Amino acid sequence: MVLATLAEQGLRVQSNAQLARRQLGRTLGLDKIPGYEGLLASIESLETQYAAMIAQAVGAQPMALGGLVTQPTFALLGEAGPEMVTPVKKKRKVSKYNRELGRQLKLLKKKHPRTKIPQLMKRAHRATKKKLKR
Repeated sequence: MVLATLAEQGLRVQSNAQLARRQLGRTLGLDKIPGYEGLLASIESLETQYAAMIAQAVGAQPMALGGLVTQPTFALLGEAGPEMVTPVKKKRKVSKYNRELGRQLKLLKKKHPRTKIPQLMKRAHRATKKKLKR
């Protein structure tokens, strides 16, 4: 367990270094240099591979590419950036509001394909409330 704790701390340092590297690059204007983003992506890819090897060494399952967990699993999360872990239920009840929100979001995404979903959410909520009031 000590090895796992040390590995976790090392990966946190690596993750913080990645963030610092990106912020420093932006601050110094390095992100405007052609090829800089590609170089960063290569470094981060190597770091992700390194994280996966550490995880494997301590018996953790790396989840950077996703996966389905059906039993208790010692896993490595966030090694390639933000990840989401959500429980999956066999029968999930979806509220009328959420169903309509999904429809409205799809319609907005179709109208505005280049706009990112978080930016469309406010409009989707408004449209959902309006539709359900009728």
